[in-house]
Amino acid sequence: MNECGTSFQPVMHWSSSASSEDAFRLRQRVLGLPHLNDFLMSGSALIIAAHGSRRTPGANQMVADYAHRLAERGWFDEVTPAFHDGEPCFSEVLDRLSADDVTVVPMMTSDGYFTNELLPRGLSRNKRASRIRLRQTKPVGLHPAVVKLVADRIDTLRSRCQLDRVCVSIVGHGTPRHGRSRFATIRLADALRAAHVAREVLPTFLDEEPNVDSLRSRTARVDLIVVPFLMTNGPHATHDIPRALGLTGTDQRVGFDPSVGSNQPVGLEFSKPPFAGWVDCRRVVCDAAIGTDVRIVELIAELALNVESVGSVRERIHAPAAQVRMRLAPSRGGSR
Repeated sequence: MNECGTSFQPVMHWSSSASSEDAFRLRQRVLGLPHLNDFLMSGSALIIAAHGSRRTPGANQMVADYAHRLAERGWFDEVTPAFHDGEPCFSEVLDRLSADDVTVVPMMTSDGYFTNELLPRGLSRNKRASRIRLRQTKPVGLHPAVVKLVADRIDTLRSRCQLDRVCVSIVGHGTPRHGRSRFATIRLADALRAAHVAREVLPTFLDEEPNVDSLRSRTARVDLIVVPFLMTNGPHATHDIPRALGLTGTDQRVGFDPSVGSNQPVGLEFSKPPFAGWVDCRRVVCDAAIGTDVRIVELIAELALNVESVGSVRERIHAPAAQVRMRLAPSRGGSR
């Protein structure tokens, strides 16, 4: 047991049948980072940092599965998840690694409170934090490919559920603790509207206004598709959002499953999104959290491999924990 309250699961180490010379050339070609000799000699690690949930262990397991997929590619010596609510936690994950060059990819949707404050503060509590090169990418939710990923999911739901006059709502978490937290949700809604995914695309929030409860009164359209702009199917995606939409009771436990090639009614289970049903003479479909789409693994990989070096010396965290603001390193292609 540790300060996070659970036993630690070993990180995944890279093993390959390729020779060390082949492995070196592979990383040199794929990573393309400056100071690569020092990078490889000191060892490299990738951390996928997520919020996590103790109430829904499967959400943490999904992040661990993503880490395992990336570990199998052999681009990093060590690959591990880390969680705010789960194990290993932010405040101990660096001390569990042996690598001196660590890239952190926040598996989060916005560059708000968790990305800019809670995550860097937690990482700075590791004993090794001041002795390693530590780089943090922008959050997965800000990757430009998220727009197409969400648009594809909406098109699939719309087609297979035979929805016509659709209003789409993107539900972000939001928080009054950080003013920038809501911007990613608003930008995604704007981008989907500009791409003509639907004529009406509304940003909605769990912890800010306008909230999910007000959504049905904000649109007159017959069909409603709700996309949780979240990374895992935790309590928010599997309970809070569908119930706020009115998808409760035995009369609503019929819907359409977009994962099958028909529009036949299927049983609605509040543990396995997407959810669907009739609410106030309106068809309502609530998708799974976007982070459950396996294409997210590719976005994590791209962010991790394209992160720019912050300098030729290892970055050190000197500020007190409460004042830490870790620099977000842009990808080589810019913010696009």
